[in-house]
Amino acid sequence: MASTKFELIGTVTEIFPTQTYGSKGFQKREFRVREKSDSQYPNIVPFVLVKDKCALADSLSEGAEVKVHFNLSGRIYDKGDGSPTRCYCDNQCWKIDILNPGKPMPSVAEPDDADMDAEDADDIPF
Repeated sequence: MASTKFELIGTVTEIFPTQTYGSKGFQKREFRVREKSDSQYPNIVPFVLVKDKCALADSLSEGAEVKVHFNLSGRIYDKGDGSPTRCYCDNQCWKIDILNPGKPMPSVAEPDDADMDAEDADDIPF
């Protein structure tokens, strides 16, 4: 059965570190994208990268505008103990096009000692 391919354009809001599971070292990495939309309530869509595709997120930065190519992936998990089965669904990314790298995150500037008044020096809390 052929898998349907989907695309979404939006802005990267979060990038998570790669996680490794099990004795075989299965790798998974997640990131989130705010859908480009005129809606008052745009969707925040989670994506997952697996195995060698985890490296695709290395070139991402928060605030970047991207086009994400992905497949829907669904599984049923049955514990086998009579409890209800659970269904899991992932948006499994296989390609990321960076449309606009975005603005770098602002850095916090350290105050310059020369800018401190003698009066302020007495107010240091330590």
